[in-house]
Amino acid sequence: MTDITTPTRRSTLLWCAVALARAGGPTGALQSPASLQVVRRSTAAITPDQAKWLDEAYKNLREAQSGENLAAHQAIHEHDCVGKPEQNVHDSIRFLYWHRAFLMYHQEQLFKSVPADKREFVVLPYWEWSKTKSLSFPCAYSDPDRYPNLFRERRPRAGQGDLSRQAYFDIANRDLRDAWGLSHFEQSNVIELLFRPTLESAHNFMHDAVGENFGLKTSPLDPLFYCFHAEIDRVWMSWAARAGVDSSMSKESVDKLKVAVFGKSSKPLYWYGDAGNLDYKYDAPYSANAPNDAFELVSADAPTPQGMEKPGIRLKRQRFFFVPKGRHIIRIRLGPRALPIGTYDLLFKGRSGGEFRGGPVLALSEGKKDSEYIISSRDALRGLDDRYFTASLKNRAAEGSPEIELLPSEVQIYRVHRRHR
Repeated sequence: MTDITTPTRRSTLLWCAVALARAGGPTGALQSPASLQVVRRSTAAITPDQAKWLDEAYKNLREAQSGENLAAHQAIHEHDCVGKPEQNVHDSIRFLYWHRAFLMYHQEQLFKSVPADKREFVVLPYWEWSKTKSLSFPCAYSDPDRYPNLFRERRPRAGQGDLSRQAYFDIANRDLRDAWGLSHFEQSNVIELLFRPTLESAHNFMHDAVGENFGLKTSPLDPLFYCFHAEIDRVWMSWAARAGVDSSMSKESVDKLKVAVFGKSSKPLYWYGDAGNLDYKYDAPYSANAPNDAFELVSADAPTPQGMEKPGIRLKRQRFFFVPKGRHIIRIRLGPRALPIGTYDLLFKGRSGGEFRGGPVLALSEGKKDSEYIISSRDALRGLDDRYFTASLKNRAAEGSPEIELLPSEVQIYRVHRRHR
């Protein structure tokens, strides 16, 4: 049995690469010139000069000394995105902030890899992958003869044909549109409870669609990875401005993330949420054919109906269906009540025994008052066989503990409409 305390050659090299890169290499982190107003543009607008110098920049990045090369970028990403749960930035609000910081660090290295008078040609572009109906890669990143250092073979995953690849692409586009439409849902913590998970889901499916070499461990070796994440960042920046949502973290989140990220001059993650701190902007905001009336309240308090022992929740009749189909947002407002720290399942029970188990509902702080929780589900309410039901929460960790009954006034269900501008 291998002693896990004994470092392997690979783990030692990985840690050395991460340490060197986070120290900014032997000479420290290079800062983008304050006088250079960096404007990120679409890969569709890349000029021949830009393609030439981006190709040269990535050639130099691959050949650079350890700690400053593209392999060091990959090592950082693997450490923080594929590592232990406590350090993995995925599946949390850190996903958006960390990748924004990572792209800024990458931009510094691109500037460093070309002469100063050529830096204008190596500003990181963004890849508008959702603009096409089928998966296609930017021309400059798909031409191994002219731009070999921008090209990387992007073959489907093993056992994955073009049809399943397209299916991943379609789901990614659907989730991207859903995330964009969430700006119509007025609620303070929408960025963490709804927007970030939906946008990250689009991101995950795009990784699958691009293929085998675009997995979490190896994707930073592909120059297209950075264009892809620049588009994720552009969507976030545009959505926050359009929705009027503050992108800065809550005090609770900030306290958990007071860590430097890259280079000697790195800032805590929350610093990257303020667009005024950034040394770049986009030539145009993201836009999409998004819903203009995305949410309709379809639940209401119900008097005690026949067959129920107490008042419950009533779903409004939708044409011929008692239970509306499609995507739903379930909002739980506990008011003065508070949940102990834990993970809960949301249980809906109808009069004749039908049940929908939703969730999870995450209670992250002890004794938090005026707590509000959001669940996003697609077609999940079909599990109910009645338009009248009761709701409760069940703690997953506390075996045998009683369910926490929810009052009808504490649960609201919204149907997401797909009406477009």
